[in-house]
Amino acid sequence: MKNYFANLHKNFKNPHTLQVSIILFFVLLSYAHGFDIVTNGKPAAVIVIPDKAVDCVKRAAHELQYYVKEASGANLDIVNESVLTNKKQRSCIFLGDCKATAQANIIKTKPPRNGFIIKSIGSNLFLTGQDTPYEWYIFDAPTNTGTLLAVYNFLDNQLGVRWLWPGKLGEVVPKASNIRIERINQTITPPLISSRFYAYSWKAGWANQQISEQFKKDEDIWQQRHYFSWDPSVSAKHSFETYWERFNKTHPEFFNLLPDGTRRSDPHYVGGGSPMYISMCISEPNLWNQIVEDWKASRTPQNPNIFVSENDTPGRCCCPRCMSWDVPDKSLHIPWDKRLEYAKRDFANASDGWYKNLGNLTDRYTRFYMEVLKLAQKIDPNVYVIGFAYSNYTTPPLQTKLDKHIIIYYVGDIMYPWTDEKVQKDKDMWKAWANTGASLSWRPNFTWDGHNMPIFFARKFGNLFSYFYKNSLLGTYYDSDMGQYSTQGPNLYVLARMQYAIEKPVDEILDEYYSAFGPAKQQIKEYFSYWEKISDAVTDETLDTYAAQVKTPEGGHYGHFYMIADAIFTPEVMAKGHAILNKAIDAAKSDDIASARVDYLMKGLKNAELTLATQAAYRSYKTSGNISAYQEAVKILDDYRASVESDYICNMGFLYSRESESWDRSFYIFSKAGIEFDPQWKFMWDPNDEGVNKEWFSENYDESLWFDIGVDSTWEEQAIGKQWKQQHGNDYDGFGWYRNKFVVPTSEKHQKYTLAFGAVDEACKIWINGQLVLDRPYPYEGDSSSWSKGFEVDITNFVKFEKPNMLAVRVEDNSGAGGIWRPVKVLINNVK
Repeated sequence: MKNYFANLHKNFKNPHTLQVSIILFFVLLSYAHGFDIVTNGKPAAVIVIPDKAVDCVKRAAHELQYYVKEASGANLDIVNESVLTNKKQRSCIFLGDCKATAQANIIKTKPPRNGFIIKSIGSNLFLTGQDTPYEWYIFDAPTNTGTLLAVYNFLDNQLGVRWLWPGKLGEVVPKASNIRIERINQTITPPLISSRFYAYSWKAGWANQQISEQFKKDEDIWQQRHYFSWDPSVSAKHSFETYWERFNKTHPEFFNLLPDGTRRSDPHYVGGGSPMYISMCISEPNLWNQIVEDWKASRTPQNPNIFVSENDTPGRCCCPRCMSWDVPDKSLHIPWDKRLEYAKRDFANASDGWYKNLGNLTDRYTRFYMEVLKLAQKIDPNVYVIGFAYSNYTTPPLQTKLDKHIIIYYVGDIMYPWTDEKVQKDKDMWKAWANTGASLSWRPNFTWDGHNMPIFFARKFGNLFSYFYKNSLLGTYYDSDMGQYSTQGPNLYVLARMQYAIEKPVDEILDEYYSAFGPAKQQIKEYFSYWEKISDAVTDETLDTYAAQVKTPEGGHYGHFYMIADAIFTPEVMAKGHAILNKAIDAAKSDDIASARVDYLMKGLKNAELTLATQAAYRSYKTSGNISAYQEAVKILDDYRASVESDYICNMGFLYSRESESWDRSFYIFSKAGIEFDPQWKFMWDPNDEGVNKEWFSENYDESLWFDIGVDSTWEEQAIGKQWKQQHGNDYDGFGWYRNKFVVPTSEKHQKYTLAFGAVDEACKIWINGQLVLDRPYPYEGDSSSWSKGFEVDITNFVKFEKPNMLAVRVEDNSGAGGIWRPVKVLINNVK
């Protein structure tokens, strides 16, 4: 690790020095004309692997075999090395750690992580690199797949193979009945020490879970083919997610002091007070010591470094010591010495942005990083401390000087729209961070934006990425791959391609993409140039103005872009895009593959159009109260997505996840046969959390003094919630209990009873007849959108027949609206 980073920093002294060193030379004159792998569509070589080949070498062999056959029709044999005889063989392609590779003295110096060598000697070709025994697709381990990457490099540069998007249709394989390789000797070091394009896996939103699972696997393969290879030892992660559970009682000083004087998670932030999002008191020396002790106990040669990144949260600590570490921020909108006063005011008013009054906290965080580094270097002088530049500690420090042993993962602020001003701002920020002496990696969030709309930022991304690389970019971690390949394909292809083809101009990469459409190349170029023009004309002011008009949460940016997308993608704009694609359809008629790829784009465009139509119907429903048109629009959209999901036009789960935060799809569930509840439920506040001890869930509990409430909206929107606010001056956050009864008719054989909830905001516990049947915390299974999603629980073994059953639900809400806010129903399912 020490030597690896030393070499990296040596190379980065000259921003124009490439990590990739390629030396081509001809050996003996008799070998100058190369050798054949395929001749006239027939195999002229054999693929050789070690007798005990690791998984990634086996994978490399099959990938090479597959693409040679796709290109030429020739099926190269894959054999174990021990099968070879002394007799004259065909040309051999040796993969991985073969004995022949050692005998030929191919590896003079061990390649770095994921480095590899491609070398020909006589009629043999050697592809080898660092390989670990893990399965090739395990991204959460320090996996080395050098030989597999060598094969991908060979396919890219020798056969011209390209991977536009996941799945077979996205594979571009030039045809060749003869494959002849010239003499070659390449030693390649990856240009980035770590690169990751994180891909979420959502189950909801896919009609067929097998397709969902295969899409995720194929997406992983697509990323691997583009050299994405994550090294968790030099990556960034949320470092303190277990600290509250471990230390909140014994070391409360580890955690942020909020403006109200409490040490707890911010109840006004996403997660509603979930410990998962608590920030730390980073000026606390006991915290530094604990971090180092944890590192000492867990470090290994494969994971030698320390992670000190906050839990996906801004800095929030208002303790005097933390605030004394801050350097006055001239851009702050309030007097510097009034920061705490303003923070207290806004916190008391439940503003989720109260922390912005604290100003720029970067000097606080970078000082923290350095303090931890000083402690850790007493044990290991070569250790690296890894943290974020994020939220209110994004801008470079004003005073703190850093060390190359601090790796900063710069998140930045760039999101759609990609204006020239934003790109320049990110360049200036990056350059200033580089001047601090820290090592820099990039961890942006911009791929969350745009939903499934045909936004285009490929060219500006390439410009920014190239600048970062020339100014000390160490690695990347993109959060996240939302899989909108049929509408945002050029963005994703350029992003993936530039992780290794770093010096290749963006226009050349785009030309690769457009060329894959054969005779329709010019029309596809025109199509995406059109969306580039549309996208470049958008400003934040455009979106903010429209968002204010339609009263959209979060301004419609980030994960809610679909709510205001029609401000840009009007019917007229979409019609012009359609017209260009129709020209592409005509141009591609003579080429079946090109036609299929154009059709792929057309399906993506239709998906976007139906999404826009559904949002328009939803907005009309919220205004008029007429739900039927909205339900019909949702059904048309979902039916269409189900019909095309096997084509991989997009990650359906991502779209569903975002849309569920506003659109109500629970009518699907509640259209099934079942038992309705009385619309008038019984309800009681539980501010002291005493309901469990007093058994408010029991069958015979006296609820005669409880209030009436419905479950068609949150408690804040109902009379009982408004009364609370009138009496107490603010909306209620905390525990609330719901009770209702239902009767189940005599069971027939093979019937299953499930209790279905349209949505509960946020956490809940559910009892049937005094027995706990579900404990659903928030966020549920890490999903911060679980407050908006429907769910079911099997109650077959808990119900009584022909008698009243008592349902009790304890809801916990710590921020924003709360309660059961979508319908509840007992569903009756026939079990085969």
